[in-house]
Amino acid sequence: MKLKERIFNKLFGEAEIANFNQQQLAAYEQSLKLYWDMQSALDTAKAEGKVEGKVEGERTKAIEIAISLLSILDDASIATTTGLDLNTVKTLRNDL
Repeated sequence: MKLKERIFNKLFGEAEIANFNQQQLAAYEQSLKLYWDMQSALDTAKAEGKVEGKVEGERTKAIEIAISLLSILDDASIATTTGLDLNTVKTLRNDL
């Protein structure tokens, strides 16, 4: 029953749009374009956020590993092992 209701609602909506005058149709198309642009920007931001979060998570893990190695390895070895740059490892050593 719900499926039939959705189909009829969609048909009525399309029939309403078909009866728009030029000005109403232009406004409707402009609002659709704005909606699609905003949706696209939102999707892009969401995807970039996921990538950024993953990179930040990997960096956090590398820093945790580096901190655990400070007492047993030199800075260069830690940098090579974790993929962190040497300055980051030195900063970690100085901060602890």
